[in-house]
Amino acid sequence: MGYKKGEFLCYVFPNKETDTIEASKVIAGYHRVVVLHQRETPHYTILVAPITKAGSLNRKGKIPSNYVKIHQQDYPIALDEDSFINLDMAMPIDEDELKKLERFNKRITVTLNDIDLYDLDYKIALTYELGRYFENEVDKELEKEFANVIEYIDQDIRNKIIEILSKIDNVDAVNGVIAIIDTLIVNLKDNFIKSSKDRNK
Repeated sequence: MGYKKGEFLCYVFPNKETDTIEASKVIAGYHRVVVLHQRETPHYTILVAPITKAGSLNRKGKIPSNYVKIHQQDYPIALDEDSFINLDMAMPIDEDELKKLERFNKRITVTLNDIDLYDLDYKIALTYELGRYFENEVDKELEKEFANVIEYIDQDIRNKIIEILSKIDNVDAVNGVIAIIDTLIVNLKDNFIKSSKDRNK
């Protein structure tokens, strides 16, 4: 059976042998979970994260920045109160260990709305420190685009301007305009291409 990202399911997290559920900081026992990813190779597993009330943390105002808050009013059939998706406790599990949500002995299907799905993606990137990777990738793409613009100015625009200026019988004016283009090209390379490379060192 396939599961959608953001779908609510249930799972019984194993208890630690040396700690009681109350004493342990690792989630244990029955919890609602949210599907993060479904993987089919090399083994079919589902990556899920538990939904928790985070009671003590919430009372202390110490909810981690990578927790995703989900509001009961948005999921009244699945949540009894406002809760959090705990991405610190994400784990892969076998499909047969998952249970569908039930309400009044009937199975129900609930999925995160688009706003919370977006927040989930952002918090996943935050949890696994992917920000630096994306920043570098964006810098690379911007550098490519700037390089294309500079090449266009350096070749096509320069040639068109030289062609237009060739009709003007004023060598100094032609040389002056070409010097301006050369300065523009150098400044663009120094300020955009080199600075982008420096950021990626």
